[in-house]
Amino acid sequence: RNFSDYFTDLKRAVIELKLYSTTDPDELTEHIENITSFINSDVFSSFQEIDPWRIRVNTQEKNFTTKTVKELETKYPIVQWKILFGALFNSTALDSNTKVQVYFENYFDKIFDHLNKSLSDQIGRVIVHNGLLAMLAHDIYMDLIKPRPCDREDYCLKIASKLMKYASSSLYLSSFTEQELDDMENELDTLFKELKDVLKEQINITSWLDEESRNIMLDKLSNMTIMVPSSRSILLNSKFLNSYFLNNLNFTTHFDNAIELLRQGRNHLYSHVGINTSEPEAMLFFSLPSDIHPISVYELNTVCKYS
Repeated sequence: RNFSDYFTDLKRAVIELKLYSTTDPDELTEHIENITSFINSDVFSSFQEIDPWRIRVNTQEKNFTTKTVKELETKYPIVQWKILFGALFNSTALDSNTKVQVYFENYFDKIFDHLNKSLSDQIGRVIVHNGLLAMLAHDIYMDLIKPRPCDREDYCLKIASKLMKYASSSLYLSSFTEQELDDMENELDTLFKELKDVLKEQINITSWLDEESRNIMLDKLSNMTIMVPSSRSILLNSKFLNSYFLNNLNFTTHFDNAIELLRQGRNHLYSHVGINTSEPEAMLFFSLPSDIHPISVYELNTVCKYS
């Protein structure tokens, strides 16, 4: 894979976001060369060996190994995993026996082997630290700063919807009457049942299936359900929206607000780990009214979509 565009943007991000305090151009160039060399040799060299299609397949098919936090700390001691997960989840329920899904374990083996070598001296530790910060700076630059030719109004709408999913879903729901929402939910339920009937008919007439496989598929189809959770009590609740967004948005610039919304969204993503929630609130983690694609919850044999 060609990462030249990535490194061009990374260099620009380092300069634009003033990752280094130096103003000397030669010194800055040397710093950038050090971190790009680290990222290319220690991070991307291992990533090169994973085919893009394999990432999609493993994610969809749930091809992972299970490790406890203690096993991760033993195998990859560079990272204090318990502290990291505790900070992400903001939870005290996590302990050394908590299980973690690890995708592409071989990739982690290789990248941590590279990191161990790079962290063997003080200069290497500084380069690794700055390199990881530069990768974060690159992502912030690409998401929020890099100019792109676009329909500005449409672009702002998409960014606002992405950063404030609950708020955009609330506005979307509020554009319909209660009766209209009820009608859409009923229509979706009817459509799902009709699709199941069509699929059942196709399975019954398919010639290449043996009887055992046919019965298994029919049984799975019969047990398949659709979930259209009623989220109105949550998303149309001003107290919920205020507690999620408005309390901490006291900045005066778009960039500061965007960073704060990204932080809140990331914290909220992990905030319910290990906590029992009511069904509508739990389903908000899977699908929102503003989403345009349904999702499948394989463990529940369920398709989840809001009207």
